[in-house]
Amino acid sequence: MKKFIYILISLLTANTYAQVGFGTNDPDPAYSLTVQGKVKAEEINLESALPGMIYSSNGPSADPSWKVIPIDNTSIPNLNFLLFSKSLNNFSSLTINNNQSNGDEVYTYNESISGWKIILDNSQDLTFNVSNPTSKVFVTFESLAQISGTGNGTGTNFACGIFMAESTSPTSYSTYQLKGVRVFTAERGHAENAFFNFSVSTEIKSEGNFNFDPMKTYKIQVACKRRSNFGSYSGTLVIGGGVDTSNAWTFNSRSFLKINVFEPLN
Repeated sequence: MKKFIYILISLLTANTYAQVGFGTNDPDPAYSLTVQGKVKAEEINLESALPGMIYSSNGPSADPSWKVIPIDNTSIPNLNFLLFSKSLNNFSSLTINNNQSNGDEVYTYNESISGWKIILDNSQDLTFNVSNPTSKVFVTFESLAQISGTGNGTGTNFACGIFMAESTSPTSYSTYQLKGVRVFTAERGHAENAFFNFSVSTEIKSEGNFNFDPMKTYKIQVACKRRSNFGSYSGTLVIGGGVDTSNAWTFNSRSFLKINVFEPLN
């Protein structure tokens, strides 16, 4: 960086008194700077440029000029840009000792969060806003589940879902409704307190009877539900934490949530 500064200073100083040449003792008096090797620098008039233009070469026999590169957004379907992104990771662990449902339970879109175990967010801001009713919101939750004990062929099933509520007030939200869910199997093996990485992702958009409203604030919650055990298992299931809280599982098993809001370009 210092070399560039010195060069610029020397050029400005020399330009005040005489022509400057690199590689030649006889600089062209018609130009402030002459470089041997047929390289000639010209001033670029930025004032003549319009938004979206680029400064383009027109070949060896013509001067460069500003040009507009046409972009037809309508020719690229589903074109969006990232308006907002938020990542959070300070969630509490969730311990579920007993089953909340049988293994045949089927979950439905927009069902209530009632009966699910909410993963506490520790006062993190899980809210977002949109600027267009046609916005698309992608939410991903990643975590780790651990079950206690050992025993091949034994374990439990569980489900985790992403829920969303809306509000016209920052302190009062409607009922959280299910927007995405995954069902998982946690099976024990030879190792004690087996653990499993898992993730849930969903897209939220205006559809059916729901439409995003730029005047409202939306909030995400993640909740899980323990399903049926198998193989006579009756141990503990922990999500986003460890069965043995005395070791480093608090850090190793922490949960992550990411919210991305995309706005359409066409």
